[in-house]
Amino acid sequence: MRSAAKDLAEETQKLKRRAQRDRMARLEAEAIAEHGLRELYEKKVQIELLGAIAVVANESTCVEDVLQFALARICQTTGWSLGHAYIVRPVAEGKRLFSTGTWYGPETERTRPFHIASEAAVFDPGIGLPGRVLLSGTPSLILDLSVDPNFPRAESARLGGLRAGFAFPVVAGSEVTAVLEFFADTSQSPDGFFLQLMAQIGTVLGRVVERSRLGKTVEDRTRSLQAEILQRQHAEEAAEAANRAKSEFLANMSHEIRTPLNGVIGMTDSVLETNLTSDQRECLDIIKLSADSLLTVVNDILDFSKIEAGKMDLEAIAFDLLDCVEDALKMSASRADEKALELLCDLPPTLPEMVRGDSARLRQIILNLVSNAIKFTDNGEVVLKAELESREQDELTIRFTVSDTGIGIPQEKQESIFSAFSQADSSTTRKYGGTGLGLTISARLASMMGGRIWLESEIGRGSRFYFTVRMEALEKTIEPRVIAASQSLRDVRILVVDDNQTSRRILQGTLNSWGAQTTCVPGGRQALEELASSLDAQKPYQVVVTDMHMSEIDGFGLVTRIRSLSEMTSMPVLMLSSGARREDADRCRQLGIDSFLSKPVRRKELLSAIVALLGRQATPQSSTKVLGREVASRSGEVRILLAEDNHVNQVVASRLLANLGYSLVIANNGREAIDLLQQQTFDLVLMDVQMPEMDGISATKRIREYEKSTHAHIPIIAMTAHVMKEDRMRCLAAGMDGYVTKPINSEEVEAAILTALEEPSKTRKDTSVVQDKGQLREAREVRWNISKTLEQLGGDEALLQEVLDIFLDEAPKHLAGLRLAVAQGIAKTVETSAHTLKGELGYLGLPEISRTAAEIESMGRSNNIPGAAGLLGKFEADLIGLFTAIRGARSLALVPQVTTVPPSAKNH
Repeated sequence: MRSAAKDLAEETQKLKRRAQRDRMARLEAEAIAEHGLRELYEKKVQIELLGAIAVVANESTCVEDVLQFALARICQTTGWSLGHAYIVRPVAEGKRLFSTGTWYGPETERTRPFHIASEAAVFDPGIGLPGRVLLSGTPSLILDLSVDPNFPRAESARLGGLRAGFAFPVVAGSEVTAVLEFFADTSQSPDGFFLQLMAQIGTVLGRVVERSRLGKTVEDRTRSLQAEILQRQHAEEAAEAANRAKSEFLANMSHEIRTPLNGVIGMTDSVLETNLTSDQRECLDIIKLSADSLLTVVNDILDFSKIEAGKMDLEAIAFDLLDCVEDALKMSASRADEKALELLCDLPPTLPEMVRGDSARLRQIILNLVSNAIKFTDNGEVVLKAELESREQDELTIRFTVSDTGIGIPQEKQESIFSAFSQADSSTTRKYGGTGLGLTISARLASMMGGRIWLESEIGRGSRFYFTVRMEALEKTIEPRVIAASQSLRDVRILVVDDNQTSRRILQGTLNSWGAQTTCVPGGRQALEELASSLDAQKPYQVVVTDMHMSEIDGFGLVTRIRSLSEMTSMPVLMLSSGARREDADRCRQLGIDSFLSKPVRRKELLSAIVALLGRQATPQSSTKVLGREVASRSGEVRILLAEDNHVNQVVASRLLANLGYSLVIANNGREAIDLLQQQTFDLVLMDVQMPEMDGISATKRIREYEKSTHAHIPIIAMTAHVMKEDRMRCLAAGMDGYVTKPINSEEVEAAILTALEEPSKTRKDTSVVQDKGQLREAREVRWNISKTLEQLGGDEALLQEVLDIFLDEAPKHLAGLRLAVAQGIAKTVETSAHTLKGELGYLGLPEISRTAAEIESMGRSNNIPGAAGLLGKFEADLIGLFTAIRGARSLALVPQVTTVPPSAKNH
């Protein structure tokens, strides 16, 4: 029994022990599970911490804000009670950590010393907790701050009750840019996962630093660019102000120099036309030459300054290329004759005649190069040649060559010769004079016209200057009379006698292009032999073209011998000379020489002269100069009002206009001019611009304003020393009809006057012989069909009167606005002004002029200012002709006239 009880007790004890073991095992398992769950939860919280910081970091570019957020969330999530941030800054020795002053956690009396010590501390790499992180670039942990040998703030940490600390780097790229440190007042034992997580947070925060740096770089660059733009704006404004000041100075300088030059040149020309002794004439010639040289210098400096300032604009107008080239060469003929040089023009028949471009600037380049060639050539010849280099549809590239037999240019100087104020040699400057700007201006102009300039030269053998320009080809309508003239030379046998080989070649090419059978010989002896041979062969020559100045037998000697032969007493002879003198003309008359032309010979002059000699009159376009200058007759006295305040200019203009046959009345300013116009009748006004009391611009505006009530129009020509383009446009915009610059010369003034008077004179001529309305209507049918206009208006004469009143009142203002808009390049105003004029013309039944207005309107819409400028000249001429026609019709009561014009206002 006892044994059984004992066994039972033992078994019971075993069961109890087993149950206790099971319970302990279960408790241990539960503890393990709870710890695992807690670790999992902590990791989950830590991962969520990374995500929250990443979200904020991706949305922000402010480093300080993101660091503050990271300090707070890490402390709140992990149980580390105090957080602080250091920033890395470069120093001379490398890098160093400085406190940002950014904290998380309470600052108590106990922790204040630690705060103060931390913000005052500066850490080098490897020193203290932050320095270790800076050096290694990885997180660092101190479990016991009090015993760590590399923690300088240990004492203040002990006073603050801080026991443990850790820190991790903020890494941007591969660079540590900041360090975040954390402290706790209890023991901490973070695992490797925690430290790895902190490293990842540091990388996330580094992206904010990178974006901040990039933003700062962009911001700095933007500020730099803004500052640079502002600086450039200031520089441009200063440059524009300087250009304006320079332009004003140049304009004033030009005005002040030209005004006395006008007196010097004008009075010298007047005295040279009187009887003088040889000494007096020599002195006056020197004065004239010096004044002309000074004027050239002024013009060169002015052109160069305009090009440098970008104020030189090119025109696009239609012109005859051959006429332009020949006219330019003619201007240098007298200087070539003074040096006994042959001045020749070689224009092949294949060269296009009508082109669109800037004829004035082309002429300027030619004059510069030809003048230089003449200046540096003492004997021989100067030849201008033009040829077509290439053609793409209507786009032409034309090459010009100016060759001479002068002194030549050294190879080493040929590059610099196109530089401003440069010549081949300083001694050349002293010997030949000049500013050294002519070639520079020519090179710039050629470039502006789409071409270039270059040269070939050899010392002692001469130079060849080449330049190209681009132009637009236009169709040339050849008049039947010109065709008849050239065809009349077909198979005509012509003998050319000239000792200059180049001249013979050019003349032969020109005559052969007209179908003539041309033979050339180099002298008088050969000419006599050729003439004799032609008689023997019964194929006599019909015309002899001979040069005057030849060796052995000159032109006069040749003609004398020809006239001595009975078979040739009536042989037609055309004499050519590089310079025409009165005694030469007298001798030509004595020898029965039929025609006389000066070199370089214009093609049209040559054609006209030979046709006239053959007796096959074809009325060519240009008049032939036959033994002297013919003075144009005038049908009546032309009265001119001169508004000019300068006494010297008054005297010069008075003599010049008197020599041209005009009657002159002088007004001392614009106000006097207006008073005289109200008291007397004048045909034209020459108006100075700069005058006291009332200037020329204001006076012109007053006159044009008054004319609105009279529908009359008196031509006004500006005569001024202001030569800038803006000055010209101001004058034209004010209502002036022409523009001449001082110093004035008779040719320019006479051309301007004749141009201004041309339309009114045509009107007077047409209307003086036709008095019947029906006849007048037929005479004006081509230009303006009044019947059609009246029919379009339903036969309402009152409405016709009103339409014409509005047209004559408004159209000139719109035309002036269009002219100004084209000059200033304002495309929108070009479009609207042309559109308005097109509408005004629509009632008058003038489809051709209306189409031109529509074309200009379209060009304004497409911003094609050069195209509009090319059409403006013809359009303006058509409108001025129309104004004249309407006023002429009214003067004969063709249109009902309801406005009463006072007698004193006839010419306003």
